[in-house]
Amino acid sequence: MCTSRPSSETMHEVAVENKAFVVDLKNRTCTCGWWALNGIPCSHAFESIRSMRGHLDLYVDGFFKMEFVKMAYKFPIPALEGRQAWMPVFGNKVYPPRIRRMPGRPKTKRRREALEI
Repeated sequence: MCTSRPSSETMHEVAVENKAFVVDLKNRTCTCGWWALNGIPCSHAFESIRSMRGHLDLYVDGFFKMEFVKMAYKFPIPALEGRQAWMPVFGNKVYPPRIRRMPGRPKTKRRREALEI
């Protein structure tokens, strides 16, 4: 589906049907914007990495690796007391929004399974 043509060691042009995308493996960017947005290589970057026979794990952001997760949860989460320890709050009460009728025909309460005999 994709064809990758290297223009340098880190820059590739990836063609998908009639569209072309520029992938920069050094800066971890693609012109589609997916890689910069999510930290996970897009399909165009994946094609560039595959054509270079590189390892995909080297190009995934560090937030998705197990070492980072272990570091984030290294310290224990402290226990919290129940409602009896909460300080009373004075002011206006907060209520849920009012239920309003939605436009259009209301749905019937019967179900299709109940109609089958």
